[in-house]
Amino acid sequence: MIEKKHGKAIFSSFLVVLMSTVSSGVGLILWFVLKDTFMTILLFNSIDKWKVPAADQFSFLIIGILWLMFVFIVFHFYNKGKQNGRFLHTFLLVTGCQSLILFICESIMVLLDKGKVVNIFLVTCEFLIACILISCSLFIKAKSKDNKATAKF
Repeated sequence: MIEKKHGKAIFSSFLVVLMSTVSSGVGLILWFVLKDTFMTILLFNSIDKWKVPAADQFSFLIIGILWLMFVFIVFHFYNKGKQNGRFLHTFLLVTGCQSLILFICESIMVLLDKGKVVNIFLVTCEFLIACILISCSLFIKAKSKDNKATAKF
């Protein structure tokens, strides 16, 4: 009995680390996309060419610090979700929001004519993935409230 509980605890901790790694990886992609989007907006608004390298380096640093804070916060929320039985809901919501932010950044790039028209398919897929993940998260949340079903480990 104790061995079974210990095995579940190890499995759930491994799952939290694995999903935190997935969210961190998507966050890393967002880091570079956000930086490129910021630079595109600055160049579109005709910023002085001497200020571009400084803005590029500072945006890289600031978004990097925000990404690191995001990693710690997500890991904390996933651990809390594991204890409360809301791990899957939290993971789907965070990943859906990340996909939505990616959609917004890519849309800005396409609208400012800095992205390729081929990216429209990618932008559409990002939007659909975000909608699916967020709606699944909300469905799981509503289902757990109605039927008192939880996904505790």
